[in-house]
Amino acid sequence: MKALPKLVVVIAAIAWFTAIVFGGGALLRYSATGGRSSPTPAAWPVTSKLPRDARTTMVMFAHPFCACTQASLAELDRLLTKTRGTATVVFLEPLNVDESWRDSRLIERARGMQGVTVVFDDAGHEASLFGAETSGHVVVYDAGGALRYSGGITQARGHEGWSAGQESLASILGGSASDSSKSPIYGCALTGSQEPEFADKGK
Repeated sequence: MKALPKLVVVIAAIAWFTAIVFGGGALLRYSATGGRSSPTPAAWPVTSKLPRDARTTMVMFAHPFCACTQASLAELDRLLTKTRGTATVVFLEPLNVDESWRDSRLIERARGMQGVTVVFDDAGHEASLFGAETSGHVVVYDAGGALRYSGGITQARGHEGWSAGQESLASILGGSASDSSKSPIYGCALTGSQEPEFADKGK
């Protein structure tokens, strides 16, 4: 009977270690799994009311409380600083929300970024026109309104650093890429529940 407590401890330790391994693996898989998106129009939607640049127009669609999008905004800031470009960040605004919806750290961050214009998207209308379903989705159209890029600019959910999407965007904005490209989008869902998977409700 004296050995029983030791056996219980060993079993509990094994169970704990197994939970940590499988839980960590599930989190890593989720972090590296891109979000959903519908087909992005090959030409700029004629019914869109978003501002267009005379040369290249870049738009990011974002959820104001998605913690994953902190990394997307950080990478957008680096990209705009490097290329001296401009972008419109379109924040989802569902129906029947109060003024606090426009008061988040992400919105404050975007407003403070050089070259960024912040726009609010009533009921996700603009996002639906461009096929955006995941926060952090970036689209780029050229002067003629042709799609050049559609996708994300981070390497995983909430992770800053080099990504294939950012490299493609830098080439497109620098004029050295001739074809359009796309990359996975890592972020919270724009549609469905108003509360994203990893909500950042702080200020």
